[in-house]
Amino acid sequence: AGLAAPQNYDDLANWAVFASDKVKTYRGLAGSQLLLISAQELLQRLAASDPGNAVWQRDLSISYNRLGDLAVSLGDLPAAQQRFTAGLAIRERLAASDPGNAEWQRDLSISYNWLGNLAVSLGNLSEAQQWYSSYLAIAQRLAASDPGNAEWQRDLWVSHNKLGNLAVSLGDLPAAQQRFTAGLAIAERLAASDPGNAEWQRDLSVSYNRLGNLAVSLGDLQGAQQRFTACLAIAERLAASDPGNAEWQRDLSISYEKLGDLAVSLGDLHGAQQRFTAGLAIRERLAASDPGNAQWQRDLWVSYWRLSDTAHKVGDPIAVEYWRRANQTIAGMQARGMHVSQRDIDAVESLKRRVDG
Repeated sequence: AGLAAPQNYDDLANWAVFASDKVKTYRGLAGSQLLLISAQELLQRLAASDPGNAVWQRDLSISYNRLGDLAVSLGDLPAAQQRFTAGLAIRERLAASDPGNAEWQRDLSISYNWLGNLAVSLGNLSEAQQWYSSYLAIAQRLAASDPGNAEWQRDLWVSHNKLGNLAVSLGDLPAAQQRFTAGLAIAERLAASDPGNAEWQRDLSVSYNRLGNLAVSLGDLQGAQQRFTACLAIAERLAASDPGNAEWQRDLSISYEKLGDLAVSLGDLHGAQQRFTAGLAIRERLAASDPGNAQWQRDLWVSYWRLSDTAHKVGDPIAVEYWRRANQTIAGMQARGMHVSQRDIDAVESLKRRVDG
Protein backbone atom coordinates (compact mmCIF):
# COMPACT_ATOMS: atom_id res chain seq x y z
CA ALA A 1 0.00 0.00 0.00
CA GLY A 2 1.21 3.50 -0.83
CA LEU A 3 0.14 7.04 -0.14
CA ALA A 4 -2.88 8.69 -1.72
CA ALA A 5 -2.30 11.03 -4.64
CA PRO A 6 -0.65 14.21 -3.31
CA GLN A 7 -3.01 17.19 -2.96
CA ASN A 8 -0.65 19.83 -1.50
CA TYR A 9 2.97 20.50 -0.57
CA ASP A 10 2.73 18.44 2.61
CA ASP A 11 1.24 15.44 0.81
CA LEU A 12 3.72 15.82 -2.03
CA ALA A 13 6.70 15.92 0.32
CA ASN A 14 5.47 12.83 2.16
CA TRP A 15 4.88 11.08 -1.15
CA ALA A 16 8.42 11.85 -2.27
CA VAL A 17 9.86 10.44 0.97
CA PHE A 18 7.74 7.29 0.57
CA ALA A 19 8.74 6.92 -3.07
CA SER A 20 12.44 7.35 -2.24
CA ASP A 21 12.36 4.14 -0.21
CA LYS A 22 10.86 2.28 -3.14
CA VAL A 23 13.28 3.80 -5.63
CA LYS A 24 16.24 2.77 -3.46
CA THR A 25 15.24 -0.86 -3.95
CA TYR A 26 15.00 -0.69 -7.74
CA ARG A 27 17.16 2.23 -8.86
CA GLY A 28 19.76 2.48 -6.13
CA LEU A 29 20.88 5.18 -3.75
CA ALA A 30 21.30 7.95 -6.33
CA GLY A 31 17.66 7.75 -7.44
CA SER A 32 16.50 7.75 -3.84
CA GLN A 33 18.66 10.80 -3.14
CA LEU A 34 17.02 12.81 -5.93
CA LEU A 35 13.55 12.19 -4.52
CA LEU A 36 14.64 12.97 -0.97
CA ILE A 37 16.16 16.27 -2.12
CA SER A 38 12.87 17.11 -3.82
CA ALA A 39 11.01 16.27 -0.62
CA GLN A 40 13.36 18.43 1.40
CA GLU A 41 12.87 21.42 -0.90
CA LEU A 42 9.11 21.13 -0.49
CA LEU A 43 9.41 20.77 3.28
CA GLN A 44 11.68 23.81 3.43
CA ARG A 45 8.98 25.88 1.71
CA LEU A 46 6.38 24.64 4.16
CA ALA A 47 8.58 25.26 7.19
CA ALA A 48 9.51 28.75 5.97
CA SER A 49 5.87 29.62 5.32
CA ASP A 50 4.93 28.91 8.94
CA PRO A 51 7.95 28.78 11.31
CA GLY A 52 5.60 28.14 14.22
CA ASN A 53 4.28 24.90 12.75
CA ALA A 54 6.15 22.30 14.81
CA VAL A 55 4.96 19.39 12.67
CA TRP A 56 6.49 20.85 9.52
CA GLN A 57 9.67 21.78 11.36
CA ARG A 58 9.98 18.22 12.63
CA ASP A 59 9.28 16.79 9.17
CA LEU A 60 12.06 18.97 7.78
CA SER A 61 14.48 17.68 10.42
CA ILE A 62 13.58 14.12 9.46
CA SER A 63 14.31 14.87 5.80
CA TYR A 64 17.75 16.22 6.76
CA ASN A 65 18.48 13.03 8.68
CA ARG A 66 17.35 10.84 5.81
CA LEU A 67 19.61 12.72 3.41
CA GLY A 68 22.44 12.51 5.92
CA ASP A 69 22.01 8.76 6.25
CA LEU A 70 21.97 8.43 2.47
CA ALA A 71 25.13 10.54 2.17
CA VAL A 72 26.86 8.16 4.59
CA SER A 73 25.83 5.22 2.40
CA LEU A 74 27.23 7.05 -0.63
CA GLY A 75 30.49 7.74 1.21
CA ASP A 76 30.00 11.53 1.19
CA LEU A 77 30.74 12.20 4.86
CA PRO A 78 31.06 16.02 4.59
CA ALA A 79 27.58 16.17 3.05
CA ALA A 80 26.30 13.87 5.77
CA GLN A 81 27.70 16.18 8.44
CA GLN A 82 26.03 19.16 6.82
CA ARG A 83 22.65 17.39 6.71
CA PHE A 84 22.81 16.02 10.26
CA THR A 85 23.90 19.41 11.61
CA ALA A 86 20.97 21.14 9.89
CA GLY A 87 18.57 18.59 11.35
CA LEU A 88 20.12 19.03 14.79
CA ALA A 89 19.54 22.80 14.72
CA ILE A 90 15.82 22.30 14.18
CA ARG A 91 15.55 19.65 16.87
CA GLU A 92 17.42 21.75 19.40
CA ARG A 93 14.94 24.59 18.84
CA LEU A 94 11.95 22.28 19.18
CA ALA A 95 13.31 20.57 22.30
CA ALA A 96 14.12 23.91 23.91
CA SER A 97 10.65 25.28 23.15
CA ASP A 98 8.98 22.45 25.07
CA PRO A 99 11.34 20.51 27.38
CA GLY A 100 8.44 18.34 28.51
CA ASN A 101 7.76 17.01 25.01
CA ALA A 102 9.28 13.53 25.18
CA GLU A 103 9.02 12.96 21.42
CA TRP A 104 11.10 16.05 20.66
CA GLN A 105 13.60 15.17 23.35
CA ARG A 106 14.01 11.72 21.81
CA ASP A 107 14.36 13.25 18.33
CA LEU A 108 17.19 15.39 19.70
CA SER A 109 18.90 12.34 21.19
CA ILE A 110 18.70 10.59 17.81
CA SER A 111 20.44 13.54 16.16
CA TYR A 112 23.20 13.35 18.78
CA ASN A 113 23.55 9.65 17.98
CA TRP A 114 23.80 10.26 14.22
CA LEU A 115 26.49 12.88 14.73
CA GLY A 116 28.34 10.59 17.11
CA ASN A 117 28.34 7.82 14.51
CA LEU A 118 29.61 10.24 11.89
CA ALA A 119 32.38 11.52 14.17
CA VAL A 120 33.54 7.92 14.67
CA SER A 121 33.61 7.40 10.89
CA LEU A 122 35.67 10.57 10.54
CA GLY A 123 38.07 9.44 13.28
CA ASN A 124 37.05 12.25 15.66
CA LEU A 125 36.70 10.10 18.77
CA SER A 126 36.72 12.92 21.35
CA GLU A 127 33.94 14.65 19.42
CA ALA A 128 32.04 11.37 19.18
CA GLN A 129 32.29 11.01 22.95
CA GLN A 130 30.63 14.40 23.41
CA TRP A 131 27.77 13.52 21.07
CA TYR A 132 27.22 10.10 22.62
CA SER A 133 27.33 11.56 26.14
CA SER A 134 24.58 14.01 25.15
CA TYR A 135 22.63 11.09 23.68
CA LEU A 136 23.05 9.15 26.93
CA ALA A 137 21.91 12.09 29.08
CA ILE A 138 18.56 12.33 27.28
CA ALA A 139 18.13 8.55 27.14
CA GLN A 140 18.68 8.34 30.90
CA ARG A 141 16.10 11.04 31.60
CA LEU A 142 13.47 9.47 29.37
CA ALA A 143 14.09 5.94 30.66
CA ALA A 144 13.89 7.13 34.28
CA SER A 145 10.66 9.02 33.59
CA ASP A 146 8.92 5.87 32.35
CA PRO A 147 10.66 2.58 33.24
CA GLY A 148 7.90 0.66 31.47
CA ASN A 149 8.61 2.28 28.09
CA ALA A 150 10.58 -0.44 26.34
CA GLU A 151 11.60 1.81 23.43
CA TRP A 152 13.23 4.30 25.80
CA GLN A 153 14.88 1.51 27.75
CA ARG A 154 16.34 0.17 24.52
CA ASP A 155 17.57 3.66 23.58
CA LEU A 156 19.44 3.67 26.89
CA TRP A 157 20.92 0.25 26.05
CA VAL A 158 22.10 1.59 22.69
CA SER A 159 23.67 4.69 24.22
CA HIS A 160 25.61 2.64 26.79
CA ASN A 161 26.88 0.41 23.99
CA LYS A 162 27.95 3.35 21.84
CA LEU A 163 30.00 4.78 24.69
CA GLY A 164 31.33 1.33 25.51
CA ASN A 165 32.54 0.78 21.95
CA LEU A 166 34.12 4.21 21.99
CA ALA A 167 35.87 3.48 25.29
CA VAL A 168 37.36 0.34 23.74
CA SER A 169 38.65 2.39 20.80
CA LEU A 170 40.16 4.88 23.25
CA GLY A 171 41.79 2.08 25.23
CA ASP A 172 39.74 2.73 28.38
CA LEU A 173 38.70 -0.87 29.09
CA PRO A 174 37.38 -0.28 32.64
CA ALA A 175 35.01 2.40 31.29
CA ALA A 176 33.98 0.04 28.49
CA GLN A 177 33.21 -2.69 31.00
CA GLN A 178 31.08 -0.30 33.02
CA ARG A 179 29.07 0.72 29.95
CA PHE A 180 28.63 -2.80 28.59
CA THR A 181 27.61 -4.11 32.01
CA ALA A 182 25.00 -1.37 32.33
CA GLY A 183 23.75 -2.27 28.86
CA LEU A 184 23.60 -5.96 29.74
CA ALA A 185 21.35 -5.26 32.74
CA ILE A 186 18.88 -3.46 30.47
CA ALA A 187 19.02 -6.15 27.79
CA GLU A 188 18.42 -8.88 30.36
CA ARG A 189 15.35 -7.09 31.73
CA LEU A 190 13.85 -6.53 28.29
CA ALA A 191 14.54 -10.09 27.13
CA ALA A 192 13.06 -11.55 30.32
CA SER A 193 9.94 -9.37 30.00
CA ASP A 194 9.14 -10.82 26.56
CA PRO A 195 11.04 -14.04 25.68
CA GLY A 196 9.30 -14.14 22.31
CA ASN A 197 10.65 -10.77 21.21
CA ALA A 198 13.43 -11.70 18.80
CA GLU A 199 14.89 -8.18 18.66
CA TRP A 200 15.39 -8.09 22.42
CA GLN A 201 16.83 -11.59 22.45
CA ARG A 202 19.32 -10.53 19.80
CA ASP A 203 20.16 -7.38 21.77
CA LEU A 204 20.96 -9.62 24.74
CA SER A 205 23.25 -11.74 22.58
CA VAL A 206 25.02 -8.57 21.42
CA SER A 207 25.63 -7.57 25.04
CA TYR A 208 27.07 -10.98 25.82
CA ASN A 209 29.27 -10.78 22.74
CA ARG A 210 30.63 -7.33 23.62
CA LEU A 211 31.43 -8.40 27.17
CA GLY A 212 33.06 -11.53 25.77
CA ASN A 213 35.28 -9.48 23.49
CA LEU A 214 36.18 -7.23 26.40
CA ALA A 215 37.01 -10.21 28.62
CA VAL A 216 39.43 -11.45 25.95
CA SER A 217 41.11 -8.04 25.85
CA LEU A 218 41.41 -8.14 29.65
CA GLY A 219 42.91 -11.65 29.56
CA ASP A 220 39.89 -13.22 31.27
CA LEU A 221 39.47 -16.19 28.92
CA GLN A 222 37.16 -18.15 31.21
CA GLY A 223 34.91 -15.12 31.55
CA ALA A 224 34.97 -14.71 27.79
CA GLN A 225 33.95 -18.33 27.33
CA GLN A 226 30.92 -17.84 29.58
CA ARG A 227 29.81 -14.76 27.68
CA PHE A 228 30.38 -16.26 24.22
CA THR A 229 28.58 -19.46 25.21
CA ALA A 230 25.56 -17.45 26.39
CA CYS A 231 25.64 -15.54 23.10
CA LEU A 232 25.80 -18.81 21.15
CA ALA A 233 22.75 -20.22 22.93
CA ILE A 234 20.63 -17.26 21.82
CA ALA A 235 22.08 -17.27 18.29
CA GLU A 236 21.24 -20.95 17.92
CA ARG A 237 17.65 -20.42 19.04
CA LEU A 238 17.10 -17.47 16.70
CA ALA A 239 18.72 -19.19 13.71
CA ALA A 240 16.64 -22.33 14.28
CA SER A 241 13.44 -20.29 14.57
CA ASP A 242 13.91 -18.74 11.13
CA PRO A 243 16.42 -20.51 8.86
CA GLY A 244 15.73 -17.95 6.13
CA ASN A 245 16.88 -15.01 8.21
CA ALA A 246 20.37 -14.35 6.85
CA GLU A 247 21.30 -11.91 9.63
CA TRP A 248 20.59 -14.49 12.32
CA GLN A 249 22.43 -17.18 10.39
CA ARG A 250 25.47 -14.91 10.13
CA ASP A 251 25.21 -14.11 13.84
CA LEU A 252 25.42 -17.83 14.54
CA SER A 253 28.51 -18.20 12.35
CA ILE A 254 30.16 -15.35 14.26
CA SER A 255 29.39 -17.04 17.58
CA TYR A 256 31.06 -20.21 16.36
CA GLU A 257 34.05 -18.18 15.19
CA LYS A 258 34.39 -16.38 18.53
CA LEU A 259 34.36 -19.65 20.45
CA GLY A 260 36.78 -21.14 17.91
CA ASP A 261 39.24 -18.28 18.39
CA LEU A 262 38.90 -18.65 22.14
CA ALA A 263 39.56 -22.39 21.93
CA VAL A 264 42.78 -21.64 20.02
CA SER A 265 43.85 -19.25 22.80
CA LEU A 266 43.07 -21.93 25.38
CA GLY A 267 45.12 -24.49 23.46
CA ASP A 268 42.11 -26.61 22.44
CA LEU A 269 42.86 -26.83 18.72
CA HIS A 270 40.53 -29.74 18.02
CA GLY A 271 37.70 -27.89 19.76
CA ALA A 272 38.55 -24.87 17.63
CA GLN A 273 38.31 -26.97 14.47
CA GLN A 274 34.82 -28.10 15.45
CA ARG A 275 33.64 -24.54 16.01
CA PHE A 276 35.23 -23.22 12.81
CA THR A 277 33.75 -26.10 10.79
CA ALA A 278 30.26 -25.38 12.14
CA GLY A 279 30.65 -21.71 11.19
CA LEU A 280 31.98 -22.60 7.75
CA ALA A 281 28.88 -24.63 6.90
CA ILE A 282 26.72 -21.55 7.47
CA ARG A 283 29.02 -19.23 5.58
CA GLU A 284 29.22 -21.49 2.56
CA ARG A 285 25.42 -21.46 2.33
CA LEU A 286 25.22 -17.68 2.67
CA ALA A 287 27.99 -17.03 0.15
CA ALA A 288 26.43 -19.39 -2.37
CA SER A 289 23.02 -17.75 -1.95
CA ASP A 290 24.39 -14.32 -2.91
CA PRO A 291 27.79 -14.31 -4.68
CA GLY A 292 27.57 -10.52 -4.94
CA ASN A 293 27.50 -9.95 -1.20
CA ALA A 294 31.06 -8.84 -0.39
CA GLN A 295 30.66 -9.27 3.37
CA TRP A 296 29.54 -12.87 3.04
CA GLN A 297 32.35 -13.62 0.60
CA ARG A 298 34.84 -12.17 3.05
CA ASP A 299 33.33 -14.17 5.89
CA LEU A 300 33.82 -17.27 3.79
CA TRP A 301 37.51 -16.81 3.07
CA VAL A 302 38.12 -15.91 6.72
CA SER A 303 36.58 -19.24 7.75
CA TYR A 304 38.79 -21.08 5.27
CA TRP A 305 41.80 -19.14 6.60
CA ARG A 306 41.06 -20.07 10.22
CA LEU A 307 40.55 -23.73 9.38
CA SER A 308 43.77 -23.80 7.35
CA ASP A 309 45.72 -22.14 10.15
CA THR A 310 44.32 -24.48 12.80
CA ALA A 311 44.84 -27.56 10.67
CA HIS A 312 48.44 -26.52 10.08
CA LYS A 313 48.99 -26.20 13.85
CA VAL A 314 47.80 -29.77 14.47
CA GLY A 315 49.71 -31.16 11.49
CA ASP A 316 46.63 -31.93 9.40
CA PRO A 317 47.47 -31.87 5.64
CA ILE A 318 43.99 -30.53 4.86
CA ALA A 319 45.48 -27.14 5.74
CA VAL A 320 46.64 -26.84 2.11
CA GLU A 321 43.12 -27.42 0.77
CA TYR A 322 41.59 -24.85 3.07
CA TRP A 323 44.27 -22.33 2.07
CA ARG A 324 43.51 -23.03 -1.59
CA ARG A 325 39.82 -22.31 -0.99
CA ALA A 326 40.62 -19.09 0.86
CA ASN A 327 42.82 -17.92 -1.98
CA GLN A 328 40.22 -18.95 -4.55
CA THR A 329 37.50 -17.00 -2.73
CA ILE A 330 39.60 -13.83 -2.63
CA ALA A 331 40.45 -14.21 -6.31
CA GLY A 332 36.74 -14.53 -7.08
CA MET A 333 36.00 -11.37 -5.12
CA GLN A 334 38.63 -9.45 -7.04
CA ALA A 335 37.35 -10.79 -10.36
CA ARG A 336 33.86 -9.47 -9.49
CA GLY A 337 35.26 -6.05 -8.65
CA MET A 338 34.87 -6.35 -4.88
CA HIS A 339 37.28 -4.51 -2.64
CA VAL A 340 39.88 -6.72 -0.96
CA SER A 341 42.20 -4.93 1.45
CA GLN A 342 45.96 -5.34 1.23
CA ARG A 343 45.85 -6.60 4.80
CA ASP A 344 43.56 -9.47 3.74
CA ILE A 345 45.79 -10.32 0.79
CA ASP A 346 48.87 -10.29 3.03
CA ALA A 347 47.15 -12.58 5.56
CA VAL A 348 46.47 -15.21 2.91
CA GLU A 349 50.00 -14.96 1.49
CA SER A 350 51.54 -15.25 4.96
CA LEU A 351 49.48 -18.36 5.64
CA LYS A 352 50.58 -19.87 2.33
CA ARG A 353 54.23 -19.53 3.31
CA ARG A 354 53.59 -21.28 6.61
CA VAL A 355 51.46 -24.04 5.11
CA ASP A 356 54.00 -24.68 2.33
CA GLY A 357 56.69 -24.57 5.07
